[in-house]
Order: sequence, then structure tokens, then C-alpha cells
Amino acid sequence: MKRFPDAFCHEVRRRRARTSNGELLLAALRVFSKHGYVATRMDDIAAMAGISKGALYLHFLNKEELFKAVVRENAGFNPAEIETLVERSEVDCQQLLRIVLHEISERLCRTPLSDIARLVVAEAGNFPELLRFYYEEVVVPIEAIVTRVLLRGVDRGEFRIHDVAHGASIIVAPMMLSAMSHSSEMSIGKECGLHEDLLADLLFSGLVQTNPPSS
Repeated sequence: MKRFPDAFCHEVRRRRARTSNGELLLAALRVFSKHGYVATRMDDIAAMAGISKGALYLHFLNKEELFKAVVRENAGFNPAEIETLVERSEVDCQQLLRIVLHEISERLCRTPLSDIARLVVAEAGNFPELLRFYYEEVVVPIEAIVTRVLLRGVDRGEFRIHDVAHGASIIVAPMMLSAMSHSSEMSIGKECGLHEDLLADLLFSGLVQTNPPSS
């Protein structure tokens, strides 16, 4: 026996198709960025998207699910793209790390993800699960890419670092802070990428072997 009549199911599909998820996520991002997670209401997002609250609930069960969808939509980059870049690169590891940091920085600073990072940190005390979700969806993939470059450098004798995993975390942390500083609410006018260039200069003072092995 069918749980819902065919006419009802057809109407649900029709309403979902009328407003795309992309439009809803953009509206949600704008409202979350303006009011923060706690103060944002589903009514506000529905109004921004130009639909009823009931129609919004046809797409997302609750505010947390919607927020997570916004994070996924605006993650800023596909890790596979940078992983492919690393795999195919033939430059030395010092140059490769610079390239990777630049690519990550561009994606973090020039996407709405900077606003998302600020929101997550602001609400972390009340909603630690959102911070955990953001860390797993955004930070972990970035750290994995940096770890891969560091391991290559160690294997080739170009880098010296005793704990690669923690080293990657130390490198990524200031990048995330830099991305937050480029959010629409916190812009401090610094050129995107400059921070990562300076970070790389500091890193290589401690990473690069003073006497690299001859080829």
C-alpha cells in the first residue's frame, strides 16, 4: 500500500523542481553570513529564496542539514584536482609546496568558504558538531594534500621534518585564519595569496636541507 497518494508525490516533485538546490543554498549562505547560525531562521532563508517555509522543508529537514549542505556546496575546491596536480608535477618539492599552497589559498579566499569558516568558529562553543563537520569536510582534505607533498619531500631528501602529520596541521592552520580574514565581514584588504607566499618563505627556512643530496 502506498504511503502517499500519487497526486501528493507529484506536487512535491514539482515544487522541488521549481527552486533548485543551488538557489536555496545561495540564499542560505547570504542569510547565515548576515545573521550567524543561531539567529538565522528557516523563515528568513525561505524569504530570501522567494519560497514558502514549507517548500524549503521539502528540500532540507532542518537548519543543521541546510547549513551542512551550504558548507559542502561552498567547499571551494575539489581535492581531486589538486591531488592530480601533485601527482603529475615534476618540479622540486619546494616549488610544488608553493604551488599547492597558492592553489588552496585561491580557492579558500575567492569563494564564500571564508564566510563559512568565520561562522563555524563563531558558533563552535554552542554547536561543536558544526565545527567537527567543517573540520572533516574542509580542513582534513587540505591537510591530506599538504601531507602528501611533505612526504614526497622527505622521501626525496628535500625536506627534513620529524612529524609530517603535525607539520601539515601547522601549515594549514594559518591558511584557514587567512581565509577567514578575507570574508565579506572581516576583509582587511590584504592581497589573497600574499600570506601564503610569506608562510612558504618561513617554512623553507626550517624545511629545506642545507646540503641536499646530489642527484
